[in-house]
Amino acid sequence: MNNALIVDDNVQNLYMLDTILRSAGYHVVMAKNGEEALDAAKKNQLDLIISDILMPVMDGFQFCQRCNADDSLRDIPFIFYTATYTDEKDERFALGLGADRFLIKPMKPDQLLAAIKEVRERPHSESKKVAENDPTVLREYGDILFHKLEKKVMELEKDIAERKAAETALRESEERFRKVFESGAVGIAIIDLSGRVTRANDELCDMLGYVDTELIGMDLLDMAHLDHRQDLKESSQRMRAGDIPAYTMQARFMRKDGSIVWSLLKVSIMNDAEGHAQYYLAFASDITEYKIMRERERQALSQIERNLEQLATLNDQIRNPLSIIVALLACEERPDTKQKILDAVRSIDDIVHALDIGWSESAKVREFLEKNQQINRRL
Repeated sequence: MNNALIVDDNVQNLYMLDTILRSAGYHVVMAKNGEEALDAAKKNQLDLIISDILMPVMDGFQFCQRCNADDSLRDIPFIFYTATYTDEKDERFALGLGADRFLIKPMKPDQLLAAIKEVRERPHSESKKVAENDPTVLREYGDILFHKLEKKVMELEKDIAERKAAETALRESEERFRKVFESGAVGIAIIDLSGRVTRANDELCDMLGYVDTELIGMDLLDMAHLDHRQDLKESSQRMRAGDIPAYTMQARFMRKDGSIVWSLLKVSIMNDAEGHAQYYLAFASDITEYKIMRERERQALSQIERNLEQLATLNDQIRNPLSIIVALLACEERPDTKQKILDAVRSIDDIVHALDIGWSESAKVREFLEKNQQINRRL
């Protein structure tokens, strides 16, 4: 079996390399820095060394130089596999230390294995032995290390600046949310996944008749009217399952004093960066007056319907006898009596005409209320 030593301070990188090499039939020895790797290299019969460069205690450059300076290790194929040192100058220096190949992470497994195979099958040439304290090597190593550390410091400073900017943006966002939460014109609550209120603003407390210390810890379903509890429960379950992102519902809730308040409720589920549910965010508007007004409209419409029916009936009840009176008037021979009856008939006819106008106007009001109800249902 072929034996390989892999060196990296990143556990995930070691795991990936170990998996790839084992799939190709290698027995793998692992080390987290150059010092551990040097000790492992002397204790094992190796056919291949793959090393990262930027590591604590002893980096890959120092490890490669020490291997090349050791007669028992010099002939082992040595491959650098790095994501940090990627410049051409870095590659030239690495190969100058005696490395056989310089590879840049990440690589596809088949490409990496092909590169390893090419290195191992290539005729071995006399390695260039570099003295550990060679001034030229030390100067070039120091220059590369300085520029790499300088780059890392710049990246760190940029990362810190971006982190500070993100923290500032987060604080500003939290402050905006706090202001909306505390001074909002609608009731707002943060509810845990079990349905209990963990935070509520003053508007919601006023709507339900509780102080915030009383409301916190209460179950939203326990405050809901029995007629709406099942719908609220099912909607929350669907949202938790990911079937819907939010739901909106008109529901009745019981105030502390036992009275009923109608609410237009909108609930959303809030997830973390990984998409895991954290809590519910609920917005509640008091629509009790709106509901009362709609009920009054419904009652008014019902009353108008009854009035129209009564007017139509009354109209018929008056007109039919009036027709008979007009027909009998032709038989009356006394002029004075005939005129009096005719005047009375005309007065009654005026009343009937007024009833017709009232019926027509009532019908218009009914049509308006019906259209208004249809619009409200769509809203």
